[in-house]
Amino acid sequence: HKPKHDRWLRLHPNVHLHFTPTHASWLNLIECWFSILSRSALKGASFTSPKQLRQAIDDFIEYWLEHGTPFEWTKAEVRPVTPKSYIANLRA
Repeated sequence: HKPKHDRWLRLHPNVHLHFTPTHASWLNLIECWFSILSRSALKGASFTSPKQLRQAIDDFIEYWLEHGTPFEWTKAEVRPVTPKSYIANLRA
């Protein structure tokens, strides 16, 4: 979520990172996909090995590639909200 100016990025000038605001994971559609994966394939499951977990994830990915639909991000109407009076008063 925070830009980093490290050596790896300087060495890879064709890589462009797009940072989403902190606490705005709903903007990042991969977060939505991981939520679907978690609810659909992992919730309530019990795995006795990392291999079983990996197989469950691979099976879900295969299913998603055949039956999933593309995400279409849309922005709902956003109306400005005025701060609550008790919050506004803290900055006095």
